[in-house]
Amino acid sequence: MKRLRMTTFSVRFPWIIIGLALALTILFGAQFPKVSFDNDPENMLAEDEHIRVFHNEVKTRFNLFDFVIIGIVNEEHEDGTFNVETLGRIDVLTRELISLRRNAVGLPEVMRDGHP
Repeated sequence: MKRLRMTTFSVRFPWIIIGLALALTILFGAQFPKVSFDNDPENMLAEDEHIRVFHNEVKTRFNLFDFVIIGIVNEEHEDGTFNVETLGRIDVLTRELISLRRNAVGLPEVMRDGHP
């Protein structure tokens, strides 16, 4: 019987229902800027999770706090990126990234044979 009463009210006063729906939409929409997403993989595990503790120890021990992820695609070769030429280029790029040092101004420079 209660459902029938709610249905009857909705049919008799549709603008009240539309107004309530609109008010709720605005209310929830106003909260949207407060929503935050943490998509850092490190934070997806508990602080005391063994692998996270080990990962933090390795980062601290080897001073690994910055990382770069590079995606490489080779659609021209039948083996994709797994060919001598592309892997050679990846090796050169990796060595250059490892050799980056800050110059006197603070900008990164590639060091070759100990010289910029």
